[in-house]
Amino acid sequence: EFFLSALLPCRFQARSQRCWEQLASLFSSLQVLAAEVVGTPQPSTAACEALSAGLGKVVDCLQELRTQVTSADDAHAEQSEVAWHELQWATFEDLDEDSKLRHDPRGRRLMQLGAGRSRRQDVKTNKPRSFVMRTSVVGITQLLYELCEGFREDTFQERYQELRQSAKQGSNSHAQMVVLTFEVQKKVLPKYGFAASPQGVMEMRHESGWHADLHGDNMCCMGDAIVAKLRRDIHVCLDMDVQKGERVPVFHTVGDSHSCFGWPKWVIQHWQGPLLGFNVHRVDLRKLSPPIREGDSVCLCFGEIDCRCHVYKQCHKEVQDNGEPRPYQDVIDEIVDRYFAHLRSQTQPGLLPPGVKIFIFNVPPPARGCDVAEVPEFPYVGGDEERQAYALYFNKRLKEECAACGFIFFDVYDQYADAEGFLSTKYSDGNVHIGDGIWLQEFIDRVGLKPFRWSHINMRGHSA
Repeated sequence: EFFLSALLPCRFQARSQRCWEQLASLFSSLQVLAAEVVGTPQPSTAACEALSAGLGKVVDCLQELRTQVTSADDAHAEQSEVAWHELQWATFEDLDEDSKLRHDPRGRRLMQLGAGRSRRQDVKTNKPRSFVMRTSVVGITQLLYELCEGFREDTFQERYQELRQSAKQGSNSHAQMVVLTFEVQKKVLPKYGFAASPQGVMEMRHESGWHADLHGDNMCCMGDAIVAKLRRDIHVCLDMDVQKGERVPVFHTVGDSHSCFGWPKWVIQHWQGPLLGFNVHRVDLRKLSPPIREGDSVCLCFGEIDCRCHVYKQCHKEVQDNGEPRPYQDVIDEIVDRYFAHLRSQTQPGLLPPGVKIFIFNVPPPARGCDVAEVPEFPYVGGDEERQAYALYFNKRLKEECAACGFIFFDVYDQYADAEGFLSTKYSDGNVHIGDGIWLQEFIDRVGLKPFRWSHINMRGHSA
């Protein structure tokens, strides 16, 4: 998470680009593999060796990167040094944060910048996650100043005020105001390491809030007075009612790896690890980060791992009196009943913010065993036709329970299936996931999410 979200947008030299890209690729693949090894009582030797080899490549890549940093020319020296020492600081996972920062000379500097604390909460431990901030007090001051200057320009203000006169939450004028504001933000954010995207805007706001408020409540201005003033100036430029807290609702996905593959980039993804639908009770929707807020939509993505790995084992684990395996329908019924019992408890009145919509993602079509190379982190248990039958029945039960609970069944099974009902290689990632999100986007449009959402704003070509 640190490499992908914090340092990659801050590439400080063209010649270091290969190192950053290699690190991103390594961490993306190791994340799933490490979760599989840690979560398995007796992981396979092949999986452990693959993890060890991958970590060895990370070490080699970091050493090469350090050479690049230490040989940087004067124009990049200061930025290179800060990036490298922030990277070093972020690797001290097991030490007490305060003592770690005090004993590292550059850590004391980071401590002054507030980098030793995070508002983000870990889902399992409910403790703050460590992270390295992109900006110092000086950096965020310059960023906010540039934004403020952009919002004060006559051409921006004339168009903004014209739209504001007829704007209401969800109207076309409101959507145009969001686009107009983003046109200014996308020019400034990449200079300071934030992606020119809705996620980048959100992260910039969180970080500026940290500098302005420190550990106090939102908008309390207990931090740096200049940052707090610039933030207020921006609110004045945009005629924002801070107390009202006007915002654009967003779409969240929560679940196993299928909550991260194929979805549009504007979706807020909450990967819970390789979690079974049978164990969905471990997920608390009230503790997600960023949190679910009023009017948001939440799509839960569970069940594919159950169908691919566990239903077959449970059927043959419990042989009936007549010597036959337990019917797969009974096993799936038990999983779905547990799944929705937990969701009903999570969606009781008053537990989630008002207006939250709950979506339940279908189990995607199973991949044929012959279409993909089986790897330890994605095992297949049962024949192709058996796993297909599991997925179809699982989705049948999901659809029934959604109708009973008032949830929306996110059904794109047929669109991603080939003529025989298996995952189409045309739309897959080459393994068990959806790779092309065209039908996910189409479904979201079809269910009527309003056009002022980030999902309907053209961000193509705006990434950092």
